[in-house]
Amino acid sequence: MFQHAAKCSNDRDLGSVHSMGKNFLMWYNCHDCEFKSKYKHSLKYHRSSVHLNEDEIMWYYCENCLYRSKDKYSLKRHINVRHLDENVVTWHKCEKCSYKTKLRHTLTKHIQFKHLDENDVKWYQCKKCPYKSKIISNLKMHVSALHLEADDIKWYMCEKCPYKSKLNSYLKSHIKVHHLDEKDVKWYQCEKCSYRARRKNRLSNHVNALHLEDKDVKWYECKECPHKAKTSNSLKQHIQMQHLDKQNIKWFECTQCSYKSRRNRTLNRHVRALHFDKRGS
Repeated sequence: MFQHAAKCSNDRDLGSVHSMGKNFLMWYNCHDCEFKSKYKHSLKYHRSSVHLNEDEIMWYYCENCLYRSKDKYSLKRHINVRHLDENVVTWHKCEKCSYKTKLRHTLTKHIQFKHLDENDVKWYQCKKCPYKSKIISNLKMHVSALHLEADDIKWYMCEKCPYKSKLNSYLKSHIKVHHLDEKDVKWYQCEKCSYRARRKNRLSNHVNALHLEDKDVKWYECKECPHKAKTSNSLKQHIQMQHLDKQNIKWFECTQCSYKSRRNRTLNRHVRALHFDKRGS
């Protein structure tokens, strides 16, 4: 189903093992930083993501496309989502609506976002601003994107344009949207019109905005004014543009001129339009 290639390394090279407490909890500690985990595979993923050079990484390759992964689980998940026949997929179905997914944890997230009562939600609160999230990974992305000091940021650079991101997932989305050849794109097709998108969430936003009746739309309502939006992202943009005090705005500043924007994607458009040397593309 899949294959891997690597420069093999001994597990002892990953880090040290430390046990503590009456329950003998085993921690796997990274040699090169303060990272530690209860799980060996998490330490391996951390090492390959943060400390290893490209030629030292053990890559797992998909036999059906160009996808590769640093861990076996991500490759299995990719194959399940992208390449398995619909008839043999094990679907995880929501008991409260028609939603279904190929991934169990995605169903868990769906239930958290759509069906849990506000009083039953465990919120993950940012320590530096009012932001909170139902998903801890979203909080981590928020902190990485907005609150890290410049010296602590690891930038993910696009090899084909000046785009850079603090999050690897954003860089992958950028490459998928802007640089993939048409033949390599998996399109998400609207069932109601000719619209198609390279990303599933964009198709969802399209359907929500254009094809759902108002009674079926989940509205995101502004707490400061009567404005409401059909997507959470649109509401966030409204709040940022209309209600944030200037001293609380996170500005995205151009490194080559005095231009700044409230939106990272607007800054990226500015850079591509005015500063990108097309001769180097």
